Amino acid sequence: MSRLDEPTVRAPLQNAADVVYCRYPVSDGRVADLRTDLSRTIRNHSRPERLVGIGVGDDRREPYTVSVFLESFAGGSFLVWHVEGVCPDDDPVSLVEGVALFRALAEHLELDGASVIEPVVFARHPERPGSVARSLDGVPFVLGSTDDDGEPPDVVVFRPRMRSGLPTTVIRWFQRLVAFFEGGRIERAFDEWTEPVVDAEGVHTETAFLEEIDGDWYCVNYLECESRERVWRAYHDSDDAVARVSERALRWSLDDPSFLDRVPETRFELLVHAVNDRRR
Repeated sequence: MSRLDEPTVRAPLQNAADVVYCRYPVSDGRVADLRTDLSRTIRNHSRPERLVGIGVGDDRREPYTVSVFLESFAGGSFLVWHVEGVCPDDDPVSLVEGVALFRALAEHLELDGASVIEPVVFARHPERPGSVARSLDGVPFVLGSTDDDGEPPDVVVFRPRMRSGLPTTVIRWFQRLVAFFEGGRIERAFDEWTEPVVDAEGVHTETAFLEEIDGDWYCVNYLECESRERVWRAYHDSDDAVARVSERALRWSLDDPSFLDRVPETRFELLVHAVNDRRR
């Protein structure tokens, strides 16, 4: 496994949690079998949220939000896990590989080819919902630890490619930003700037990662939100300083800046989304 050992920007709008992004190649010809086993495993379980570690009674290792995607990329398929939770033994990968659903699917994966990334930015809305609807048209499984008849969230991953040679510059910028946070010099300002933007965009949870694949670097963005269209519309309509500075930085750093102009296509198909009613 590879890990990007860089600091995470812990924004004021987040809870104290570990966040991890794990990407596993699916063995050739095994995508259909993986889908079948995933469907059978979840449908045959009376408490399916326990399959991803929610409600199992292990306070030492408790997932808050679990999203599982099937990604198509460069002629291959990958099972991608994005997990937020508490893991005090400093092994956030166990939030993925320690749960029953992962073990049920592991035979279809090339575990030696896995990559593990920790975020450079993670933020959540302080009033995000603690449960989600149990079903959603077009998504095989959306799970919640409690029943909820409300609208399910829009959960998506985007991964635009970055311009050559920029990741080191971006990482150093984040390191300087972390130093400001640790010194408490801009935390209040960041909070005041960011909360109105998050409210307008309808974002529940957002993370950003830097990922290297075959020598190219990508900016991975995970969104749990009310609507990706609303996020893009609010992002462009806002005159907020954070939104405008981030847009300039992204247009400078992305290989194709037009990614920002409209809601892009995604190669990530949502398979599972589970929310812990204890998350906040």
